Amino acid sequence: MARPRGNQKEQDIRRHLLEESTALRDRYGWLDPAAFAELSKPVDQLSAGAAWSLRRYELPDDHPARTAGAAGDLLTLDESDVLYLHGH
Repeated sequence: MARPRGNQKEQDIRRHLLEESTALRDRYGWLDPAAFAELSKPVDQLSAGAAWSLRRYELPDDHPARTAGAAGDLLTLDESDVLYLHGH
C-alpha cells in the first residue's frame, strides 16, 4: 500500500529545494567537473524522491514552518514529502 504524500506545502518544499539546487549547480558546476558532481548530489537525491535533510532557513519564505523554530534547526523531508524536525 502506498504511503500518503505530504500536504501541498510540503510537496512544494521538494520542488523549491530542487529548483534552488539546480540553479546553484548550473551557475557554478561548469567551473570544474568535481564541483559539478558535488553540486549534482542534492539535485539527484531530490529528483529521485529520496529523503533530504535541510535547515529551517532553507524553507520557502512563505512556508509556515520557516518561523516555527530556530533558523538553524535541522529538518528532514522524507520520501513521502512529510517534513519532520530532525530526530523526532
